[in-house]
Amino acid sequence: MGTRGLLGFIIASCRHAIYNRYDSYPHGLGLEIVTFILELEQKDYAEMDARLRKVSWNTQPTYADHKAWDFIRDVQMGVENLEVGDYVDFLHDGIFCEWAYFIDFQNQKLEVWSVGRIRTELTFDEIIAEGDTVLDVI
Repeated sequence: MGTRGLLGFIIASCRHAIYNRYDSYPHGLGLEIVTFILELEQKDYAEMDARLRKVSWNTQPTYADHKAWDFIRDVQMGVENLEVGDYVDFLHDGIFCEWAYFIDFQNQKLEVWSVGRIRTELTFDEIIAEGDTVLDVI
């Protein structure tokens, strides 16, 4: 499906995001993000935050940039010298940005946005407690 959105991160209180072309709805990209968080251990959060701080965010992105899910796996694997387009401005395109997710590893939370507005904010503890059904209420 062509549900466009963003996979975003809050790094040192700044938002950065990668464009996601399709399946950005909660039971697509949202579920992949929740599953990813559930696979991490608490000790991994600081490591993910540190790795994301090393990424170069290009303010002149192209649509040939990383695929959203490939990017987070590259970060997790510790790939060095990552450079990726920053699509955070797409968040406020209420017509075309249907869903956005912002992961904050430092504060251990996930924000879920829809059509330019925040829908919910979940702590990692809430995600762990609810499991992969945590997005069912959205």
